[in-house]
Amino acid sequence: MYIIFIIVLLIILNGFFVLSEFAIITARKFRLSKKANEGNRSAKIALKLANQPQRTLSAIQFFITLIGFIAAAYGGVELSAPIADFYRSFSITAKYADNLGLLTIVSVITYISLVLGELVPKTIALQIPEKVSVVVAPAMLVLSWLATPVVGLLQISTKLFLKLLFI
Repeated sequence: MYIIFIIVLLIILNGFFVLSEFAIITARKFRLSKKANEGNRSAKIALKLANQPQRTLSAIQFFITLIGFIAAAYGGVELSAPIADFYRSFSITAKYADNLGLLTIVSVITYISLVLGELVPKTIALQIPEKVSVVVAPAMLVLSWLATPVVGLLQISTKLFLKLLFI
């Protein structure tokens, strides 16, 4: 049962990053600026993040991708065997039980990830972007700083590939 809890926790964490991404990008800078000028420290941080979209988005996307892969891989490894055992109990599916078990668990995790980890957070962020961006900004600043080495590598790699493609 703890396995399901961990997967749901990872999906919710993914949702936090998606919520943060959409809120920071869609927040109106003039509203954040107004709050910042009124002394709201988190609004100042949110404005700083919004003014560095490439860096902020790269860091957030790194965490979204990492968490998504971990949730799918962990779920596939830990939960596909019991599902496969279920499929083995039917002669028509026994031959494909392992593949069906993995496909089933990945499908369920994908569905839950789309709803709880993507659609719900995006909808919330689009409805109240300034409020959300002010709340998440301090955490996103720290996480963005932690992701600096990876973000730098990703940016260098992207530039290299674009040069190779003559773009």
